[in-house]
Amino acid sequence: MTGWKRFFGLDLFDTAVHVGITFAVMVLLADQARQPEPVVILGCASAVAFSIRRHFALKRLGRPGEVSGETTTGVHRQLDNEARLQELESLYGRVAELEERVDFAERLLARKDEPMKLESPKE
Repeated sequence: MTGWKRFFGLDLFDTAVHVGITFAVMVLLADQARQPEPVVILGCASAVAFSIRRHFALKRLGRPGEVSGETTTGVHRQLDNEARLQELESLYGRVAELEERVDFAERLLARKDEPMKLESPKE
């Protein structure tokens, strides 16, 4: 899915057709009415119609978090927090393993001061 459709819910062609038809009707209305008010009203109506089309197109795409134009920063933040939590748990495991290794090394070093006893092999 293109970035255009992901944001607008409609592809570039649909958006261009909507804008083109709106512009053409606005030009015709401006030529006939000779007043700016109907042209402005038509422009506003077209923007409302486009936002309604966008709403339903995004809903159809299954992206309810973006229907109103909001971004999904809450979802991204939650995924980021979950990734950090997994990384933290992994680090805790590594620290525990390093603690065990340090304890083992300390025990070996403590034994070094003791004289080693060689036992004769039993036959």
